Parts: sequence; C-alpha cells; structure tokens
Amino acid sequence: MILIRAVMLSEGYISSGKGAHEAEVCYAKKKGLSDKELALLDQLRYFRNGILY
Repeated sequence: MILIRAVMLSEGYISSGKGAHEAEVCYAKKKGLSDKELALLDQLRYFRNGILY
C-alpha cells in the first residue's frame, strides 16, 4: 500500500481523509493489478482500518 501511495503521489494524486484506503485499491485496479492482488489489498485495507480505528 505504501508503494501504491508513493506512485499516486508521484502522479499528482493524494489519498487522505475519508475513503482514502478505498481510493488506493481503486488506483491499483486502474494500474492493472489482478483480481487476486486487489482482493489481497482490500483485505489488508480492512484489517489495517480495524487496527487503526
């Protein structure tokens, strides 16, 4: 996720605030990650949000 966020920043996108984690997964999809990879990222997002909040 950190690498995805870094690429987003290098292309002028910022992911912060409400919905930022979903935006990172959507961006990864736009960049061509497979459905299996996207499912893993979404799962990590879910667990990360549970830990943070």
